[in-house]
Amino acid sequence: MNVTVFCSSSEVVHQSYAELAKSIGEQLAIQGYTLIYGGANVGLMQHVANYALLSGGKVIGIIPELIADKELAHNGLSELIITADMHERKKKLTDMADAFIVLPGGFGTYDEFMQVVTERQLELHHKPIILVNFNNFFHGTLIQIEHAIREKFIHEGYKNLFYVADNVADCMEILKKPISLSITSKWYKDNLNR
Repeated sequence: MNVTVFCSSSEVVHQSYAELAKSIGEQLAIQGYTLIYGGANVGLMQHVANYALLSGGKVIGIIPELIADKELAHNGLSELIITADMHERKKKLTDMADAFIVLPGGFGTYDEFMQVVTERQLELHHKPIILVNFNNFFHGTLIQIEHAIREKFIHEGYKNLFYVADNVADCMEILKKPISLSITSKWYKDNLNR
């Protein structure tokens, strides 16, 4: 099973986030999953990759040429795929995945999370998406989604588009046995105004 992990490339975040990424990488390898990630050798990205490798796991990095050219690619991976641009990178990150784990991150991570959630909403895939709300990092995001539901921009049934895990153990448990999440189709007329 291939698990794509979306996470930060920042080098200046609190050490607890690095420890989270290390633990996720380690657990994915121990449980026999292949890690797919953004291919960089910086920030949480390097920690998740390095600890998966140290634990005997297979790691596939997917990085756009513009970032690889800055010498930020991780050259010690099981496989490194260099794409022409960010769009091709994101497509490969999503197409190759059987499941997604979203760790704390910045604009890029939010972009990746929203894309796979939107594609799940449109029933373009049925892959589990796990948002790891470590240190309550995504609290504001979850509040905003609830607000959009109250204001009827998001159907209440779309709460089921992704799982929320508070820690590594919960994340791995969801990954092992994801509950089938039923959602209401966006395109039925009687649902459009809810």
